[in-house]
Amino acid sequence: MGFAEPSHAAVPKAPAKVTVKSAALVKGSEQTQVKITWKKINGVSGYQIARKDGNGSWKNIKNVNKAGTVTFTNTGLKASTKYTYRVRAYKTYKQYYNTTKNKWVSSKPAKKHWKGKLVKTAYKYGKWSGTKAITTKAKLNQTLDVRVYRDDLDLTGTGQISAPAGNRFAHKINATASSGLPISYSSSDTKIATVDKNGNVTLVSGAEGGVSVTITIKQVGNAKYNSVSKTITYKVYLDPNKPVPTITVAENPISVTAGETKTISASSNSSAKLNFSSKNNNIATVDANGKVTGKAPGTTYIVVKQDSNDKYNGASKTISVTVKAKQVITVTDQYVDKGSTVNPGATCLGGGTLR
Repeated sequence: MGFAEPSHAAVPKAPAKVTVKSAALVKGSEQTQVKITWKKINGVSGYQIARKDGNGSWKNIKNVNKAGTVTFTNTGLKASTKYTYRVRAYKTYKQYYNTTKNKWVSSKPAKKHWKGKLVKTAYKYGKWSGTKAITTKAKLNQTLDVRVYRDDLDLTGTGQISAPAGNRFAHKINATASSGLPISYSSSDTKIATVDKNGNVTLVSGAEGGVSVTITIKQVGNAKYNSVSKTITYKVYLDPNKPVPTITVAENPISVTAGETKTISASSNSSAKLNFSSKNNNIATVDANGKVTGKAPGTTYIVVKQDSNDKYNGASKTISVTVKAKQVITVTDQYVDKGSTVNPGATCLGGGTLR
């Protein structure tokens, strides 16, 4: 038995126009959330919300698929930005694909015109409501109150703090944010100084004449507050309770030809591991075993360093490295009679004469 072709279309009547009651900032999240409220319309399937950012164009941002829901909270917004909203109601209905007419229709076709598979949900929209505009608030600035202590001595406001490495003194940073949000601490070089989550500073390694390290105190902010940070600089000297090791190198300065290698012979009377680094890798590089590779003509420096440990302070030795250009020999072809001699004075691109 087939389907009879209906005499009328099953498209619903457009819903009434929605009245938007309010668009309000959500308390406590004034920079990121806006709540839209509208009056309920009976007999609809749901509501569609559109938003315009600043002077931009309208964009549909949400379909509320429950007729009884009359609020929507828009999250993830930007601070200090104007947003404009409007709402319209909709009714849903079925559409069917008429294979004879090759188009979607709102009434179910006769069986010969419809395979019973191609069905979709269609929407009948009412008119847009009036608009409601609202501007999110600017983020608030916050401040940090930072107190620095060495043992029981308050060093707040003294600028750079000088102290020896080791546990001779207890270093503590007390910090609070005016927002009440949590604080984080970090060190610019954990080989010189570390700082834990509670602000306890450990001066790990110093140097003769002092070496500087920066401790950063930060509150990263959130939707309501901007971030804020402060820094404290420590100048760390050698630990007076530990000896300074002696680093010995067999050759200083050294020279190497570009493209070739030379290994630095170095040792420490502490028997601790030595680290190697180059001041300019474009001229010469050095690996973990002290093998120097010439890269380009010029002069740079290799630093041989021993980090501090439980028994010794740290120490370093600087080696001057000169990289020379690689000599390329060019010889011009010469044709001579058997038994004759050739002038051996060929030239080298790197300079000099072939003998």
